Amino acid sequence: MNILDIDEATNEAPQFTQLFDGTSIRVPSNDAVIVKPNAVDPEGQEVEYFIGGQDADAVYFDADTGEVRFRDPSRLSFARFYLVATDGLVSNRVDLNVFRTSGPPAIQDNQAPFIAFVADKRVPDGTTFVKGLNASDTERSPLTYSLSGVDADSFTIDSIGRISFLEPADSSNPGDADSDRIFELTANVSDGERTATTNFTVEIVLPPNPIEPPSGEELAFTNLPSNGLLEIQDFELPGDANGDNRYELVLRTSNGRTSVDHAFEVVVSNLPDAPIDNLPRIPSLDGINGVVDVAEGNTLVGEFTGTDPDSSTLSYSLQTGFANGSIVGRDGWLFTIDENTGRVEFIDPPDFAGPQDADGDNRYGIIVRVFDGVNYRDYDLNVAVYPV
Repeated sequence: MNILDIDEATNEAPQFTQLFDGTSIRVPSNDAVIVKPNAVDPEGQEVEYFIGGQDADAVYFDADTGEVRFRDPSRLSFARFYLVATDGLVSNRVDLNVFRTSGPPAIQDNQAPFIAFVADKRVPDGTTFVKGLNASDTERSPLTYSLSGVDADSFTIDSIGRISFLEPADSSNPGDADSDRIFELTANVSDGERTATTNFTVEIVLPPNPIEPPSGEELAFTNLPSNGLLEIQDFELPGDANGDNRYELVLRTSNGRTSVDHAFEVVVSNLPDAPIDNLPRIPSLDGINGVVDVAEGNTLVGEFTGTDPDSSTLSYSLQTGFANGSIVGRDGWLFTIDENTGRVEFIDPPDFAGPQDADGDNRYGIIVRVFDGVNYRDYDLNVAVYPV
């Protein structure tokens, strides 16, 4: 048994690998296993799994491994449920939509894996485990993980995306390329054909200097504002001596006769100004009332190019979800989308006399998502096929 001293204020929830909230899973009829999740806890604690949602009773759930199977595959064609991973203090939840297909999944262009947002990390001396990556793949291909960048040689990453120092973190001898205790890394996730990457940093924070205050009487802070708070200037207008946003301070504690000085450093980080609307958008889909007309026999639906107020690189995907108690985007499996250009096409030419959409009314429901790496916007569309 591992007994860990965890600070509840900084404890992070377990992270699902290869699953993210809203994932749609298509399971062939001869496949009993729906999903076998693998969650990683940033602090290395044991992870437990729970299941819930409207179809939780219709599937078999293994609480030890988190594996989910169909109870009666012949009677269930769609299931909606959620999985929860917890370390006993905090938890993480993902909502899943499962479609059972009558045969092998339709062959589509391979999509690159998706990596959930990776925040920069600050760690104290002695740290070994850093964090786990949360990645998924549309085709459910096995994923492999690797690290690159100028400081990658100081770390290792295992087969499920857990990142650790090769040697325990040491602020006095950090080992990063420019010896500033900030390691610059790139995480790479590959499905065997395509690779997704994301950049982040790991900083070793300076340890506090020990204070040995005078004993016997109550201590008092001196030379502080009446509210006891120190205010720091704007990041763009640093007020420290050398203008690098690292403030070197001395805190003096005194009992009126003797005093002790404690030297420490305050590092000010830059925060972006909050934009009014920083979501990417697809201008050609604004104001069309959610309907795109396509003549039967034609495969091209449209090339939906997005824009972003932050000028970020955009990617595109098709999604499935729920709105007002019903499934939206349920016909997305009949289409393919180019993740780089937003070009949407039917996999097979549509036939007005033989519609393949879920309702059989020649109106195909899809959701086009444009993603800038942090934020996304979804467009709920009906592709209306008309005869010629």
